[in-house]
Amino acid sequence: MDEGSGGLASPYVCDVWDDMQPWHRAVDRDARLFPERGGGRIMRHPYLDAIIYPQVPDRTYNHGRAPVPAVRSFLTRTLGGTVVTKFLDGISDVVVEEAWLADGASTYTDFYWSLHRYWTTPLPPGMWVAWQPRDLTHRSYWVEILEVVL
Repeated sequence: MDEGSGGLASPYVCDVWDDMQPWHRAVDRDARLFPERGGGRIMRHPYLDAIIYPQVPDRTYNHGRAPVPAVRSFLTRTLGGTVVTKFLDGISDVVVEEAWLADGASTYTDFYWSLHRYWTTPLPPGMWVAWQPRDLTHRSYWVEILEVVL
């Protein structure tokens, strides 16, 4: 049995084995699709330079592995008792907030002004800013910046 191929159990059983070829090295997952936690986040504007976050936010609200829509519950009294009605907001209604906690005097002035420039540069109708939270998910989102606070 060839030690490099793993014998008949190998997915490459009919291949000519060459350890130097990259397609013979099995990989658990594609690093481009599943970045390591702590990877950077990127924002892309149609007209401005891309922003690469210098540090992942300390807190991200309303986004885990995907946007977390709010659930609205209403309690209604009826003749026979009480009924609870629940409505789930759509994904496009989710407001994601990112927060950086000030550790001493660590403020990212250039990063703040880049975000501020994204916020104040008007976009034509139908155009959005691309947001890629690569430390949370492999997905990208079209977003609108609602507010930038220092």
